[in-house]
Amino acid sequence: MKYLLSIATAFLLSACVIPTLPAHNYNGETKNISIPKEGEVNTVSLGEDLLQQGRISVRDALHFETSVNITRYFTASAGDYFKIGENDKGQYFDATSTNGSSIVRGAMANNAMALMVTKENKVCVITMQMAVLVCDNSLVPVIQPANAVTTNNFQQSLIYNGRVGNKINIGYRETSGNLARPAFSNNVEYDLSVSNIIAYKGARLEVLNATNQSITYRVIKNFNSGLDKTTNADQIRGLNPIN
Repeated sequence: MKYLLSIATAFLLSACVIPTLPAHNYNGETKNISIPKEGEVNTVSLGEDLLQQGRISVRDALHFETSVNITRYFTASAGDYFKIGENDKGQYFDATSTNGSSIVRGAMANNAMALMVTKENKVCVITMQMAVLVCDNSLVPVIQPANAVTTNNFQQSLIYNGRVGNKINIGYRETSGNLARPAFSNNVEYDLSVSNIIAYKGARLEVLNATNQSITYRVIKNFNSGLDKTTNADQIRGLNPIN
């Protein structure tokens, strides 16, 4: 028993013990996307999106490009760990990444409750037992926006499926909560010999050139969704908005 207590004491002392609890006061924000902007001319390849409009939830996340050791007691897998709160001590992040990986503890360590970036820019782990703060001075934290999957997420897309003769095939897809809804997916053919204007669910595009490899078009109007179209491709990395 004395041996076990001495191990626990050594761990706590070497970890620079600071009892603390993570704050839970951060929800991120919801952003509207609309790309390309109305009036823009754009070219996409077969299978790519012609048009995207919707609403996504965005939260700050602690990002690790590769797996990293947080002191010798913990290992964090590569990925994004969503922010859950902040206070005068620093920012707090989920101990499970967006891809489902958890913080791995060493043999003598307790399970991780949360991650923290202190005001001094130290990356720390908050343990389940006694809320011990285990900090690493060697890591440089990277905090960046990342998409959060919620039931409020909603997106509409038109997809280019190719051309046969005078006809082009356009796919429509709706996603909600980052999951495709098959009942709201559809494929439509348009005859360019009749008109080079195509329309679907309020969206209108002028086809300037179309082959079986790519299509060039101008956006006349995006989907009718009542969204504030203030977010565009310049503010989006993939679909990760950047403030």
